[in-house]
Amino acid sequence: MCSVDFDESSDLLADATAVLLQTLSRLTDADARGPSLLPGWTRGHVITHLARNADGLARLAGSAVTSVPAVMYSSREVRVDDIEAGAGRPADELRADLASASQAFAEVLAVLTPQQRRHEVDNQGTVMAVEALPWLRLREVTLHLVDLDLGVGCEAIDTAVRSRLLAGLRSRPSFADAPPVELVATDTAGRWHVGPREQAGAPPTQASTAGDPLDHEVTVSGSEAQLLAWATGRSTGAGLSVDPAGPLPVLPGWG
Repeated sequence: MCSVDFDESSDLLADATAVLLQTLSRLTDADARGPSLLPGWTRGHVITHLARNADGLARLAGSAVTSVPAVMYSSREVRVDDIEAGAGRPADELRADLASASQAFAEVLAVLTPQQRRHEVDNQGTVMAVEALPWLRLREVTLHLVDLDLGVGCEAIDTAVRSRLLAGLRSRPSFADAPPVELVATDTAGRWHVGPREQAGAPPTQASTAGDPLDHEVTVSGSEAQLLAWATGRSTGAGLSVDPAGPLPVLPGWG
């Protein structure tokens, strides 16, 4: 996971949440029952997942205040059951639930002291500092807004967030065995590497700089939005170019 600033991530999260809720303001009951971009999930599933994700992150953040250990979800089965149970609700209930859960998480973040932000929590088997939680939530809100398939694509994502998401690809467990690929953004000149690579002196999530030697098999070029949509499994890669010429490499699932 790429290193991000707590305050900056919290501000970006507030903006992204406002966009999410505004987008959902026109959601109808029929829309809520319609398919999302995630296989097997309706929009109601995605919205319920986002609400329960906020609850879980609020529990983790709250443990820094109370010093009482907390878990994101009591079990994987409970997580699945909660999403299924809430997915079929009317649009008004889905919106209200998400707004309330998002606000509760924001309120916990707002009262954390610098010391409490450094408090470590167990996030589903991964130990991390509470200060990382706003970024985790921002990632969920940003990508799942796209998954709702309500006319908001990766091009609408804040440029700083897009870049961080691309920089963080290589640290995702599901990308551990990804083929070596260099991603080149034609609109921002950003460059990122996915797949096995040795780069002395640089963290694995750092974007490569001009002239930095890369051990890659193919280069995939396009706008940042196009690259992010493809790399996270939210597009087939239409509009991207490959060098040397050929089919797009197959990347792992977002996971």
